[in-house]
Amino acid sequence: MEKILISPCLLGDNVKWNGGNNYWPFVEKLKKHYELVPFCSEVAGGLTTPRLPSEIRNSSVINKEGKDVTSHYTDAAKQAVQICKLLGIRIAILKDGSPACGSRQIYNGKFEGIKIEGLGITARALINAGIKVYAESDNLEFLLPNLGKEKAILKKNLEKQKEKEEEKAKKTRKRTSAPEGEEKSERKPRGRKPYGEKKSYGKKPSYRKDGEDRGEKKSYSKGPRDSKSFDKKPRRSFGNKKDGEKKSYGSKRSYGDKKKSFGDKKSYGAKKSFGPKKSYGNKPAGRRPSKKGE
Repeated sequence: MEKILISPCLLGDNVKWNGGNNYWPFVEKLKKHYELVPFCSEVAGGLTTPRLPSEIRNSSVINKEGKDVTSHYTDAAKQAVQICKLLGIRIAILKDGSPACGSRQIYNGKFEGIKIEGLGITARALINAGIKVYAESDNLEFLLPNLGKEKAILKKNLEKQKEKEEEKAKKTRKRTSAPEGEEKSERKPRGRKPYGEKKSYGKKPSYRKDGEDRGEKKSYSKGPRDSKSFDKKPRRSFGNKKDGEKKSYGSKRSYGDKKKSFGDKKSYGAKKSFGPKKSYGNKPAGRRPSKKGE
């Protein structure tokens, strides 16, 4: 299991200048994956707990009474580097703001409670030795193996998603943007085409051979005939016959006169006359004519 050098006040040990601690709950997660090695520069340098607060002034450590205690801090810094080399420690998490462990900020040296950017004595020595130094105020979730992998995967997915969105945006720009020197044409609304317009599918393919007249239709009814023509069969000849002569089959037989005579017509005498017609006068209206004898 990998080891991490850590300030014991972050673990809950009462080694602070006033006898208190700076417990940091995140250490409980770190304990599951790392072996935490506590190291306090003030205690390792021979200072008591509690003790007078100290601050860095002009590269020297001065306590609140004005006493120079720099040697305690430099000795502790050397011990921290030796421990890291001996145990193969590559990471250190130190309490920020301390004159020994500050990795982001330190106090201004006037005991006014004002912090400025700077490094503590131990933090500077560890960084010079090639050890990565972090403060408890940093986001250190990447140190957790599972969370680190999940975040890395999530980061890759987000990058891929951004790339896809950028590609889509480029495609839409190409579609909507007109080429140089041309005005942007209005997009035609989608929908059915009007019934007045006919769809053109281009020219029909021609299957005629090269050299043929494409404008005229080929006629198969008329054309030059070969010597072998089967349209008209030659007439069969019956005997010697000259061109233009008709064949004679002899004289026609006569059966006499067509009209047969049966003699004179018989006369049956003159027609019988029954005399003048009898007049019965004017017929009365609405009455049927009477029968003869009535």
